[in-house]
Amino acid sequence: MTAFKTQLINDAVVFIDTNEFAESHNLNGTICNAVVEGLTVKQQLIKSKVDFDGLNSRTVIVHCKSIDLSEIPKQGTMFSLDDSQYNVIESIDDFGICTITLGIDEI
Repeated sequence: MTAFKTQLINDAVVFIDTNEFAESHNLNGTICNAVVEGLTVKQQLIKSKVDFDGLNSRTVIVHCKSIDLSEIPKQGTMFSLDDSQYNVIESIDDFGICTITLGIDEI
């Protein structure tokens, strides 16, 4: 493994540390450390989708250690974040960090 890849993995450990950015969350029944973020207003406006039924899409992004999950969620499946159910829009496992983009329809 290159020095750059090793540094990325070390940085990821800091990013998911509860003393730094992460908090404890229930991810699909597994309690683990994760960073959960919503989109900025600008990002939300760009991604905002309003259909003719008046449904708005809300997006949340979750970052966690890949090894903390029993499996990496697949696009189109349901995913539980704390007490809410979301649809998996995208999930990426990169250098041991899983980034999951979740969407929920609101009326």
